[in-house]
Amino acid sequence: MAEEKIIAIETTLSHHDQQIQELSEMIGAQWKEIERLKRRLEDVMADREDGNGAPPASAKPPHY
Repeated sequence: MAEEKIIAIETTLSHHDQQIQELSEMIGAQWKEIERLKRRLEDVMADREDGNGAPPASAKPPHY
């Protein structure tokens, strides 16, 4: 009986370790994607600005 409980606990622990590893990998991939998107947003914003933080005069308003 005690051995069965130990095996069940070890099995559960093994599954939890696997889930933690998978989640860690997912977080790493998401972090890389966030950093990539932040750089892209910075590039887009730099292209839009005319030096004063305003969009260039040639830019059409959003309702066009």
